Amino acid sequence: MRTMNEVLDGEPSGSLSLAEGSLNGKLLGRSTLRRGATGPTAVRIPVWGFAFQPKTPGSRLERAYVDALSTLDEFEDLATTARKSGKFTDAGIVQEIGQHALAKSIPALHRGRETVRKARLEIAVARAKIALPAIDKTDAVSYLRRLEIRGHLAGMSEDKRRQFISKNRGSLEPEWVRAIVEMSPMMSGVMESDHAWLLDRELRRLHGAAVDETRDAELALQTAENVVGLARKEICKDLGILPGSPPKTDAANMPKPRDINRPFDPTPGTALFQSQFDEIAEIYEIPHDAPYLKRSNEGMAEVVRVLKHAPGGSTWAAATDDDLERGIFYPTLEAYQDRRAA
Repeated sequence: MRTMNEVLDGEPSGSLSLAEGSLNGKLLGRSTLRRGATGPTAVRIPVWGFAFQPKTPGSRLERAYVDALSTLDEFEDLATTARKSGKFTDAGIVQEIGQHALAKSIPALHRGRETVRKARLEIAVARAKIALPAIDKTDAVSYLRRLEIRGHLAGMSEDKRRQFISKNRGSLEPEWVRAIVEMSPMMSGVMESDHAWLLDRELRRLHGAAVDETRDAELALQTAENVVGLARKEICKDLGILPGSPPKTDAANMPKPRDINRPFDPTPGTALFQSQFDEIAEIYEIPHDAPYLKRSNEGMAEVVRVLKHAPGGSTWAAATDDDLERGIFYPTLEAYQDRRAA
């Protein structure tokens, strides 16, 4: 499900063939953003070292990571071929690779960004589930026992408390652990590092493998987001895109095209700034045929409906899984019609 400026995952744009290895215990990807890059100017990236089950946020992040590198490789290959062909002037090469970037590279990387966005939401939900149970206010006896434990620890000298925790933290009973971790370290006097260790132990006792799975997914999220963003920056750099926005006096140098078929053709002798390029790229990132979704409160439940066109008129039907995957929550009907007319 998407907002007007958001598009969900599309078909993979790359191939695992670019990898130095594959998952199932091996590494995937490479250590530099560009193939074979060396020296101090090489952009270093993490090699993918995660193994996730299929159809999980982590597995989709893996695809985004691989596709971002594959997209950058394809763009570089085209640029190299255009230069070697001798058919283009310098400006012609920029136009050739710029049009490819808008039609292929930028939409592919946009799908990667959407994969990251969706995964972040899913991982946040998983993270929220890995928590201590809420304090049972009706069980006054247990609460008072834990309060007594915290008071006992807080009453020790700092050295004695540190020695006690160091000696017993691996064998403390769950009630002692819970007494310590359900409140801030200040309440029991334990060191923050010991508090964090005991909290991790208790979460693992309660949630098992989900703790490591979620932490791996969080690290994978950072890796994929970093590589997708860097790949887009590299492409913009090769196109000569300047950072930021143009001065107000030059804002009209590059008008936003309304025709998706218009070629990438910056005005000769003028700079194309990132904000201008982003405006152009947005047209290519959002599919023309994305269904128009809206949320509707019906009875006690929220229902998502999709606008369906028919010879007899348009109707709002219950959205299918495909509609939810491809659709956009446009703010107004006019915004939907403007997008289709772009």
